[in-house]
This record gives sequence, C-alpha cells and structure tokens, in this order.
Amino acid sequence: TDEAVDTNLVVTFTENVVAGTGNIVITKDLTGLTASAHNEGTDGDLSGAFASPTTLTFVAGTNTIVGTIGDNGNTGATNGNDADYFTFMVPAGHTLTSVNIDSHDGSGPSFMGYVAGSSFAGQGAGDIDGNLLFNSASGEVLDDLTGGGSSLGPGTYSFWIQETSAPVVNYGVSFVLTPDPITIDITDASQVTFSGATVTIDPTDDLEEGMTYFVQIDSG
Repeated sequence: TDEAVDTNLVVTFTENVVAGTGNIVITKDLTGLTASAHNEGTDGDLSGAFASPTTLTFVAGTNTIVGTIGDNGNTGATNGNDADYFTFMVPAGHTLTSVNIDSHDGSGPSFMGYVAGSSFAGQGAGDIDGNLLFNSASGEVLDDLTGGGSSLGPGTYSFWIQETSAPVVNYGVSFVLTPDPITIDITDASQVTFSGATVTIDPTDDLEEGMTYFVQIDSG
C-alpha cells in the first residue's frame, strides 16, 4: 500500500494481536533500480593509472560500468595496453552483494582485481586483495573474486580490469549495492505499538521517499 511522507506504517490484522517475540524487518525493494555508474562511450575513458583510479558514485541497486580495454590507444597499464582503474565507496548501512559480468566480447579471458582502499600501490600480486579471469560466461564473480566472501561491507574499494589476450575487448560489469534491512524488536514500544487488530510501526530510521519496502513480521 502507498503511505504518505511523515506517516507511520500501519498493519491491520483480522483479529486482535499483542506483542510476542521476534522482529519486524523492513527491506527496500531493489527491483528496477539500475544506474549507469560509468559508460566510456559517453562519460570518457576510465583512468589507466593504478595510483589514481577514476572515482565513481554508486547508489542502492544495480550500478553498471561499460568499458573498452586492450590495445585501443589508451596507455597506462602493464605492456602499454589500456587498463581501467576505478574506485567507489560502499557507504555505511549498505553492502556490496554482487559483481556480475554482463558482457565480454574477447576471444580469451580478461583480468579483474580489487583492493580495499582508494588506489593501488602497484601492479604486483601483493598489491591486490583478490583477482580472477573472466569472460562472457562468468556471470556472478564476487565470491570467486574475494576468495569465498559473498559480500563486501562499508568502505572504499578499487577495481582493476585489463585485457590479457585479444587486442581490444568491450565489457560490461554491474555492481549491486544493497541497503541493510531495518530490524526492529517487536517489543520495542518506541517503534511498535499495538491497538486491537492494528500494529503501528514508526521506525527510528527514515524510509526513502518514493521507494517500495517489504515489511516482514515474525510469527510468535
């Protein structure tokens, strides 16, 4: 249901209810939330310098990057070929939950590496926290990239993408930034009140205007 700004969430049951145990969990619906974080065709070349990656701004939902790497005339990486370096922040209250290869037209795999921080100290194995080779069939790669971690928490991260075989490769990759759910103890009278068959929820954290949220109430 639609709720006006500055109003509480009201849930009405078919019979009277009282506070038991458990939580109320409010989750933002990310369906359809897609933003172009950077497209080299329209936004210009991403940095080819490991010490000064291009700073990008990610928002909640899917953030897409489209670029070209390899022997395309832009230098700055190992062997003189173009590499793309970019950095972004995962803000407090959010988690990076997916890195997905959307497209890749190379005849062989390309390289992706990342490090926690706003830049790379160098281009050696000791200068990255994780890496992999990817192609058009790779799909979701965050788990492999981080060595088993299914997400990256708040902080600043830098990514390095470089071609390893074909002269020029066009690629697309998407990063999903997921807001942490709002969890309220159902016995917290400052945020939850019961009146007959009606439960009124007044979260301490403000909800974003114009967004859709799911509200889950534990049984019990």
